[in-house]
Amino acid sequence: MRSISQQLARIDLNLLVTLLVLLEENNVSRTAEKLFVSQPAISRALQKLRAIFNDPLFIREANGLRPTKRALQLKQPLNLLLSQIHDLLEEEDFNAASCQQSFIISIPSLMSYSLMLPVLDIIAKQAPNIIISQQPSSVDQSKHLAAGTLDFSIYVKPTPGDQFNSTFLGNAYPAIFASKNHPLMKCKNITVEDCLKYKFVDFSLDSHTGSDIQNPALKFIEDNQLTRQVAFRGGQLGLLAQTMKKNDYLLIGAHYLMDQSLFSNDFKKVYLFNDEKYAVPTYLNDHSITHNSSAHQWLKQLLIDKTSQIISRTER
Repeated sequence: MRSISQQLARIDLNLLVTLLVLLEENNVSRTAEKLFVSQPAISRALQKLRAIFNDPLFIREANGLRPTKRALQLKQPLNLLLSQIHDLLEEEDFNAASCQQSFIISIPSLMSYSLMLPVLDIIAKQAPNIIISQQPSSVDQSKHLAAGTLDFSIYVKPTPGDQFNSTFLGNAYPAIFASKNHPLMKCKNITVEDCLKYKFVDFSLDSHTGSDIQNPALKFIEDNQLTRQVAFRGGQLGLLAQTMKKNDYLLIGAHYLMDQSLFSNDFKKVYLFNDEKYAVPTYLNDHSITHNSSAHQWLKQLLIDKTSQIISRTER
């Protein structure tokens, strides 16, 4: 049986670089231009890559190349591998302004706007060439973190296992939100019962993610034998917000949900479940395979600093 070194010795690192650029460009001529080689050289490299991975990798179409499923699965691990090789060879300190890596972050959809938008604003200023892809949280995120197909996960549970690292970001508390023109704004000392006289909108989770997130506010309503009427469920916070404004509907979400300026001018918390037993912890999870990557560690610290600030700064 060949050793790992013997198996890797037959692979030209340049082939992997070519494959990554092909996955980014989906076009032979643009890949050749980016790598400063001829188109025939890219075609020859693609032939070798197909033999190595035993897969066509790309299907030719009128407007370029379409990657196969196997090729798409290779993109994130390739990004990570080549980044680690770069860090191994690079003597200079990490420079966010020149970093050109791509990262995938999973986060529950209802947290996404409030937590990710400020992070993206900072990245746009400090690391404009970084690409962030977001996907909904799922119960099998540990598998994707370990495989390198997911870089970070923001979730309500730590990921178990010695190879994972989970950083506590803070506790979220469920709150009921209303438009600032809502009739409830005329009331003092608003109770849950006051809120339940009105209809609600709900954020609908993607059923394919298998998410096991439970809202403690709904459990409170159920445990106290109260009734809540839902008028509309949707997957876009903007649509839910507009529906709330026009129909005096209410929404249950984390206490920081509508802190961003797009919503804070029009909506307000009318009731907060601030008892510690209703607290929902939030964690940033990552895998040890990224711990030697300067780019990953830079982004990780940014995520920790900014999201923990958002979660903890709101008055409760």
